[in-house]
Amino acid sequence: MKPVDMAAARLILDFSGGQESLKELAELQLQGAVSLQNMLADPNIGAAYLADEVGMGKTYIALGAVALMRYFNPSLRVLYICPSLNVQEKWYGREHSNFIRTNVLTRNFNIRTPQGESGTPAVSCNNIRELITAATTGYYGDVFTRMSIFSIGMRDDEESIEGHLKWLRTQVPGSVIGKVAKDKKAVKRVYAKAINYLLPRFDLVVVDEAHNFKHNVNSSARNEVLSHILGTHPDVQDKHRHLADRALLLSATPFDVNPEQLYNQLVLIGKETLMPEREKWRDKSVLRESMRRFMVRRLNELNIAGERNTLSLIHISEPTRRTPI
Repeated sequence: MKPVDMAAARLILDFSGGQESLKELAELQLQGAVSLQNMLADPNIGAAYLADEVGMGKTYIALGAVALMRYFNPSLRVLYICPSLNVQEKWYGREHSNFIRTNVLTRNFNIRTPQGESGTPAVSCNNIRELITAATTGYYGDVFTRMSIFSIGMRDDEESIEGHLKWLRTQVPGSVIGKVAKDKKAVKRVYAKAINYLLPRFDLVVVDEAHNFKHNVNSSARNEVLSHILGTHPDVQDKHRHLADRALLLSATPFDVNPEQLYNQLVLIGKETLMPEREKWRDKSVLRESMRRFMVRRLNELNIAGERNTLSLIHISEPTRRTPI
């Protein structure tokens, strides 16, 4: 991957969709997409965090960054992890196709066909088995799923556990599963190991509402299973494949007060070294400087009687002016 400049990006994307009234916001969104793409392209970073305030179009900006990456790498493979079913349906069923049809200018089949459709096959997976099936039966450049599937619901009885193990043995070699204790936690770890074995490597993982992972990787079955699947959990870093080369996180609230929350999200994607040493977290200037390497954060803003006010302070939903800070 190589960095891209604004001039080149304007030939590929138009966030305004041809609407003059959206030109100012569109320019801000394009700046964000270019910044994210360049952070992801940097081999010393390989991750990006879009932390724009609510209402600034984070979904579209993220899709813009993906489109820029795919323009230069048509075989790009992306895993999207959404916070809920309705958000997953929004990404897959509406925003993804609308963005390609309305905001992508090129029609060379890399991103968009001449008919305005996606140039890349996409699939939406509603459970772990669908995810495995999609990964092993065909090529999908965009795979959409949601956080809850990584909890892997199962009953805590021998019949249920044995049923899950029996199914897993039909998917992967016995050597991958090995001997397993008959308890839920052990079986979920085997699921994660099998999924890590089966899934193709992704060029990018996109995590929407990433603040949901602000607690450490051992805090819940979901966090532990997903970190095992991605190969980033400290217990399996030397045993499992690292499933994704790069990661893009989205959230308007990357952390509240404690930087540990941001650190935990970076652990999930294997990029915790982007944070400074823990003893330096109290120095806000050091923390801010390290975050500048991988985070894009802009606030909605209104000019009231000559004073600049952000929406986080005045809670107004329709700003007349948006500027980066």
